[in-house]
This record gives sequence, structure tokens and C-alpha cells, in this order.
Amino acid sequence: MKRIKLIGLLTFVFASASSYAGVDDWNSELVYKSGDLVEWKGHKYIASHWTKGIEPLPNNINWDGWIYIDKDKLTIWDSNRVYKGGEIVEINGDYYLASWWNKNEYPETASSWQHLVDVKLDLEPEPMPDNNTIEGIDLDHNGVRDDYERAISEIYVDDDLIKVAISASQEWKSLIKISLDEDIIITQGFASEKFSNLISLNKCFSELRRINPQFETPSKLYFNTLDRAMEKRKAENKLFKALKGDLRSVHVAESPCLNTDLVK
Repeated sequence: MKRIKLIGLLTFVFASASSYAGVDDWNSELVYKSGDLVEWKGHKYIASHWTKGIEPLPNNINWDGWIYIDKDKLTIWDSNRVYKGGEIVEINGDYYLASWWNKNEYPETASSWQHLVDVKLDLEPEPMPDNNTIEGIDLDHNGVRDDYERAISEIYVDDDLIKVAISASQEWKSLIKISLDEDIIITQGFASEKFSNLISLNKCFSELRRINPQFETPSKLYFNTLDRAMEKRKAENKLFKALKGDLRSVHVAESPCLNTDLVK
């Protein structure tokens, strides 16, 4: 019988290295203690406390003595989701169990999560989304497209520059949304603000390129496919149309890079 030590009903501290391979079937004649791992009718369960003769069932309760491991509900941790005690998430290849209700509490550091040490769930891999779609992939849900985040971390060594590149990505991300979402109402004030921000970013990167001709602007890394570049142009055309040809409301910062100390 595989066993993972647990402390209390919702404490769930896994103290031994285990995997889900070769788990024994549940036996109504056996006594199970906190942390025992069984399989029954195609499902896997962890004993939450001492139990005997109580059949494990695929439910969302644990006072019956069993925690149901629902593979269909195991997801990558999302900072925007509310988690209840007993839910399991995956992050950076490890699994964590929610000890109680929590939201936006990082599993690797928060006391509301317990690390399932060395536990491998042997899940079938989910189909990877296509990174070549317009919006791309953001698996860690931090608001930055994954391929862009990797690119700027590899190319730029200055932390301030990385911050600027991430900040710029939020403006460019909104451009993609403006292009793809036909229901967005673009007012003249909204268009003016967007153009002011975009032109300020371009001016900042032009200053950096003047200092270092080898500098690669992050816009090339963000709009790295023809489709993305076309959506960018489409959004800019929408904004310009909303301005009705009046550029007086567009204001560009005199020193757009000053606050980041990138240009002295």
C-alpha cells in the first residue's frame, strides 16, 4: 500500500516521496490511515484520516475519509482563481494542495498551500495551444505572452530595460485587443491617450537605439509574425480614425525614458 503522510484533515503535509504508479486497490477489510493512497473503480484517492469500510467515491467532500484526485480538474495555478481546501494545482512541474480557501497566494511560498513532495500524477499532457495565434500563449497567467517574455529575458540584461519591455507589452497587448474586438468603443479621448503612450514608447526606444545602434527594439520581438504586425496596423488605423484627424490632443513625453534611468 502506498502511503503519503498527512497531518490533520486539511493540513495535508506530504512527508514521503511517492508516485501514483502501482497503487493498490481499495479493500473494505483494511484500515487506512491519513495519507494512504488507493485506487478504486478507475479513480485514485488519498485518505484524509483513519477510515475502514467506507468506499471511496468521486465527490468534492473529504469528511468521508477520502480526498478524490480528479484529474480532469487538475489545472495550472491561476492567480485570478479562488481555490477551496482540497484542490490540487500544478506549477513549475510540482503539485500543491490547497489547505483552505485562498486567492492569489503563490503556492511555492504561501502557507495556504502544501507542496506534494515528489508526487507525480502521470497526467496525460494537455494539447499545447498554438503560440502562433495572434494573442499567443500565457501559461503562467501573468499578462505577458510567454514567447515574448522569454525573448526579452534572453536579449536584455538590464532589469530596467526588461521592465520597460514588459510595460510596453501591455500597450501592445491592448492594441491587439482593439484590433480583434469589434465591440470596443473607441472614443477620441481613448484614442488620444493610446497614441500618446505608443508614440512615447517609440521615442524612448529611438533614444536607446541612438545610444546603442545594436539595440533591438522590443516591438520587433512582440509583433514577431506577419499576422501580429497586421493587427497592430489595423488597431492604429482604428485609433487614428477615432481622432478624426485632430492630433492636438496627442502629447508625447519630452524624455520618455527618464523614469527608468535607461538614458542618462
